[in-house]
Formats: sequence, structure tokens, C-alpha cells
Amino acid sequence: MGTRCNITFEGSKVVLFQHWDGYPDGDNGVLERLQPLVTAFQDERGHEPDMLIAFVVGKFREGVTQVTGYRLDTKLSSDVEYIYRVKADGSIEVRQPNGAYFERPIYRNTRKYAPEV
Repeated sequence: MGTRCNITFEGSKVVLFQHWDGYPDGDNGVLERLQPLVTAFQDERGHEPDMLIAFVVGKFREGVTQVTGYRLDTKLSSDVEYIYRVKADGSIEVRQPNGAYFERPIYRNTRKYAPEV
């Protein structure tokens, strides 16, 4: 089983579920891939969360041949290890749910990543 995560976007009800490589750090980590996309998009278009989601999904899917791995939803998944929140200012919060599979997530270890200026 992969490291699952949800990515949420301030101002949108849509949640992106990622089935693998959901850890924050490292060459394939979510922050390494997500932050440059958020910065590039917002530099050109501002904060348009639903269009940003489409842009991120398209970029994350480049070169992926499997038909599974990503899902769009309107609620958080109960079996993720990380939850990312893309804020309107371009920063990204990283949270870890704490609880059993079907419990409502309780957040801890919140880290904020702000774009380089």
C-alpha cells in the first residue's frame, strides 16, 4: 500500500486524493512537486482554486501510465497519512490525521510552507 494523502485547496470543496507518494519531503515528495506548480499558477492567474486543482492533476498525471492513483472527491478520505491545504496566499499546510480508519481526523504536527519570494 502506498502513502496516501489528500490535497485541499482554500476556496474549493474539491479534495484531491493521491494513492501513493503522499509523503511531504524528498525528490518525489508532495511539497517538492506541488509548491512550484502552485507558485507558477498563482503568479499567472491568482488564486482560482478549481482551475488550480485541474492544473495540479494534469501535471501530477504527466508520464503516469496507471489508470488509478488519483481521485477527486468532496470529502476527506479516512485512510490518509497526510493532508495538505493549499492556502490562497500560496503557502501549504501539512497535517497528519491521528485516529482509526473511520474516525474523524484530528490534526497534529501542522507545518506551513511559504513560497520563496
